[in-house]
Amino acid sequence: WGYFPSASVAWNISKENFMSKQTLFNDLKLRIGYGETGSTAISPYTTLNMLSQGKTPVNGDLYTYYAASSTLPANLKWETTAQYNIGLDATLFDQRLRITVDYYNKTTRDLLNAVTLPASSGYSTTIKNIGKMSNKGFEFMIDGDIFRTKEFTWIASANLAINKNEVKELYGGKDVYGGRVGLSYIEDFVNLIRVGEPLGVFYTYKETGYDDNGNLKYEDKDENEVLTNDDKHITGNPHPDFTYGFNSDIRYKDFEFSFFFQGSQGNDIFNIGETANMDVGIGLNLKKDVLYSHWKADNTAEQNAAAKYPKASRNVKQNYSDRYVEDGSYLRLKNISLAYNLPVSKWSVGSWLKGVKVYVSAQNILTITNYSGMDPEVNSWGGGNSVNLGLDYLTYPNSKSITFGAKVEF
Repeated sequence: WGYFPSASVAWNISKENFMSKQTLFNDLKLRIGYGETGSTAISPYTTLNMLSQGKTPVNGDLYTYYAASSTLPANLKWETTAQYNIGLDATLFDQRLRITVDYYNKTTRDLLNAVTLPASSGYSTTIKNIGKMSNKGFEFMIDGDIFRTKEFTWIASANLAINKNEVKELYGGKDVYGGRVGLSYIEDFVNLIRVGEPLGVFYTYKETGYDDNGNLKYEDKDENEVLTNDDKHITGNPHPDFTYGFNSDIRYKDFEFSFFFQGSQGNDIFNIGETANMDVGIGLNLKKDVLYSHWKADNTAEQNAAAKYPKASRNVKQNYSDRYVEDGSYLRLKNISLAYNLPVSKWSVGSWLKGVKVYVSAQNILTITNYSGMDPEVNSWGGGNSVNLGLDYLTYPNSKSITFGAKVEF
């Protein structure tokens, strides 16, 4: 069980006497609130002491046995988020312009997360309360009637959200690694939880070019010629600097036209699918750059230094590195539609037919991004509570679609 209190207060400034003579604001309200919420953050029954069943021979006979499952149960607390926020709501110009501004500061304690255990423990992972993190930022929204006449109206809205995430404390005092990302030819963790950094930053090796045989080289901090976790760097941040959106709804006589843009700026994506382009022995289709821009013995030193890929080989030894960290910023036309309301009132059809609207709409038909993967709006592992953020392993992209339809009212 948990105890999660909350309280809020609002001041409707526009109702005060000193605002009675002004004509700019229709409504002006200041809001202040504080509250705590509890989150399980993990799937139901994950922490039950489950047993697994199997068979084993004893004295020539086969017996059924039960043993502890792979997850070691632990004493857990609720993951709790305490938040205070200050907001301002304003309506101006005869209610034609509406503005909302919020500042929030959230602290989440007793973070729940899966933690990898040493093999000697007999278990692979456990669920623990690992630490504390903060999220703070601003949210803006503006909504307005740009034009408002009998035959023509244009309503538009825009929003902007800025959030800063930071890990404040780890109860064990040590870094927490994300889950291992294992493929047939490469396996390691990619994400990291470290005090003072955003949750789930990318923690990988840094490439330093190619050796004399065209193989990949990585920075060896201690120069002991053995790559360990201590040789890794924070190479990217899956959290955006800000997200934004713009929505427009235009009506002219019997026509309706609307569109919605959304975007994300400043977040990185770890393109795991790009690792397949390093090894020509896997038997997959590869990017054409593998053919036209790889290290070759008959290239000049300058050509090999500029090559995007190492020597073409059936067995390339590679590690997760900064090579796979890409800018995931994007602007997407999420939806666009055009509709026409047929003038049924002018038809001699009686009162049984109230209205007919025909429309065409499209989703995800335009995306502006520098990301080389199939879709920047992806995450192959986990949700908001997962450490493995910003990973893309050939995730199926958002589909583009065009829809034609009609809406009839009787």
